Amino acid sequence: PITFWSGSLFNCSGTHNSFQLLLPLSSLLPSPSSNAAIPLTMSNYTQEVLPNLQTLVTSAPSKGPRTAYVTAGPVGKSTRLVPDLWKYTKMARPNAQGIYVVASEAEAFVLGSYLSASCDTEISSRELAPYGSGKLCLLSYRDFQMLYETEEFSSMVNSKDVVLFVDVKDQPTITSEWFMATLIRWVDQLLLQGDSEIRFTMVMLAAGFDETLRLVLQRHHIEPLQIKWRESSIDRITITEIESDEEVQDRIHSIVLQPIIDDIPFTSGLPGPCVIIFGDVHEIGARLLEPLRIKVGISAENKVLNEASPPEYVLDCIYSEAPRVISVESGFSASLAVPNLQYVASLPLKRVRIFDRQTSQFPISPIMLSVGDVDRQKAWIYKAGNTFPAVDGLKYHIRWTLTQLVLHQSRADAEIEGQMMRFCLETSTALETVFSRKTNFTVLEDHALAREAGRRLENMRCLTSGTFGVKKATKLGHETLKYIKSVQVNPKNDFHLGNLLAQIKTNSSLSLKAKRVLIRMAAITAHRPLIQTDWDYMKRMYDEDGEVLNVIRADCAGIGQKEVCNGQLWLELGIWTKVRTQGISPELMTLTDNRFHIPVAGGHIQVLAQTSLDVARYVQDVEKSLHLDPCKDLVKETMLSESERWEVLETLTWAYLHRIVLFPIGLPDDPAVDLISHQRVRLSDTQHAISLKSINTGDAKYGGNCAIYQEAAITEGELAPYFLMLLPRGMMNKIVKHFGNDISLSALLLSSYPVPRRSQ
Repeated sequence: PITFWSGSLFNCSGTHNSFQLLLPLSSLLPSPSSNAAIPLTMSNYTQEVLPNLQTLVTSAPSKGPRTAYVTAGPVGKSTRLVPDLWKYTKMARPNAQGIYVVASEAEAFVLGSYLSASCDTEISSRELAPYGSGKLCLLSYRDFQMLYETEEFSSMVNSKDVVLFVDVKDQPTITSEWFMATLIRWVDQLLLQGDSEIRFTMVMLAAGFDETLRLVLQRHHIEPLQIKWRESSIDRITITEIESDEEVQDRIHSIVLQPIIDDIPFTSGLPGPCVIIFGDVHEIGARLLEPLRIKVGISAENKVLNEASPPEYVLDCIYSEAPRVISVESGFSASLAVPNLQYVASLPLKRVRIFDRQTSQFPISPIMLSVGDVDRQKAWIYKAGNTFPAVDGLKYHIRWTLTQLVLHQSRADAEIEGQMMRFCLETSTALETVFSRKTNFTVLEDHALAREAGRRLENMRCLTSGTFGVKKATKLGHETLKYIKSVQVNPKNDFHLGNLLAQIKTNSSLSLKAKRVLIRMAAITAHRPLIQTDWDYMKRMYDEDGEVLNVIRADCAGIGQKEVCNGQLWLELGIWTKVRTQGISPELMTLTDNRFHIPVAGGHIQVLAQTSLDVARYVQDVEKSLHLDPCKDLVKETMLSESERWEVLETLTWAYLHRIVLFPIGLPDDPAVDLISHQRVRLSDTQHAISLKSINTGDAKYGGNCAIYQEAAITEGELAPYFLMLLPRGMMNKIVKHFGNDISLSALLLSSYPVPRRSQ
């Protein structure tokens, strides 16, 4: 075990992607010959932090907000400072409106429950409390943005007596950027009230000081008082590097599975023993939980926390009476106090969408943790120990090394860059610009990336370009943004799926059959994986004897059966249609890894039964929202004519316009290339289910020489597209003609972002 000072090992400078190592790694290792005691820093909370904030709260009214920026580790900013200062404020300013804004709905829900029960703080959740009630209004970033547009909020601005607590996230997200921009716009409104004086106190709470945010605040005449809170209780944390996955499996076995094996009953009302693993849920399953299940014969209960986790589910994860594993993905931004937490481990990679500068694409990629990720993970340990003394002294077990973190840490803004298309669309929709200083966003440092995102949005007909940099969202753009944000139909907030759904809604020229097929394709895309396949078997689809292809076709139905050679989505649609028309027979299902599967194609393809039902419900909900009657004959009402097939493929091409692979016809040794960057792509180990052999020979039977792809990853430094669908010849010419005769396909799609050349 190695003991480190709890403060971050890195000094994060003004930009989100730079750092300075404060100490060499060798100096962090305890000297075996030294017995000197490590000095501890005494707390400055009662003598410095709280008195300074109390002085700020009781200061005279002014023409602008009085602001403090408090930096500290997880010492109790939410559970100690906020209730202490609010209690003092209620006595000093009994008519003040108190608001506390945190990052997520889940965090607001859990924190509100804790403050009400343990800190004697009256909470008003998600709505403003009456003046003089003494209640603290607890909001998420999204709640604040929605409330900002209401008349109730305007009346609060006019009251001129507000105390606002704000959690500042150390890693930017679209939600946090929009919240901060909205907050600054509100401050601007207060300053525009002329000579009238206000009592507006803002206390910003952060892990560290963000120089970029300071510059934005300064531009709006906000000069916060900087206060650093030091606390001896977090001066040290023990970090242990794990040598193997088996070590983690053994701890899960002893903490979570052994009580079940020994048939130890749950204690009613008391949380059961808990293990927290930080990492991608699929990697946690593949590396830890599935091997353990095979070894022991039973599965550990695994509760997953991510950005889509509803508040009630989060509370259940924390306080469940059952022994459990909690898998925390990087998208879950909160750090919470978990009772009976007995073990914490961290995997090195997070799997997120990024902007890859080598290919100018937005693939899903496993990347190393950032310093902010590590600090947030450690905060779970601190909070558990501070809130529940019985779990104090936990170690932070890492399946990576500090050297790896120093050399390969990811950028703090990597995830928001991966959503730049959505970010620019949302910015243009609200502000009609991306680059104006009035946006107040701290992450738009890479203007080349923002410009390229804007160019692609114009190509997809989501934006129209005007003079002086004005970019207005079209009707299609507004609908695209609406569907991106809708977790009901787009649980992963996928930009391209949002655009596909928007086209289905707004394109009045689409036939009913084309709409039905596209809705089912959207449902399958939203709920993948629908099937699990033996890809060695699938690669034999195009053997000359046709045996494998005939077996697969026999277990498809409808238009998917007819088009099965032309892409993964057609294959999935054909299999799903067959399952729906035949019904799910319980005696045909098999149970694997706690999930029911329906074997098809001689058992080489497994259909996930629950996903099949989820797809059906999705179709029902979307068709109802579009006022379409449900199908009475699924196969007949989704069988397409040739013109309707083109409608479907053209709609998909627009939705995935900047995800197109070109196959050189007649040149089988030449690599396929991505049209956005002209970089070669890696197809050898991806799921595509289209006849690449036929493409390279130019066989018209299978269409043209371009294919859209719905997703991509980075594999060994190359772009690996998957879920491909072949486009018919002439499709790209039709798309290009939409822009006139003076533009080529290459000029339309080629990225304006500088992409390094590679040797082919």
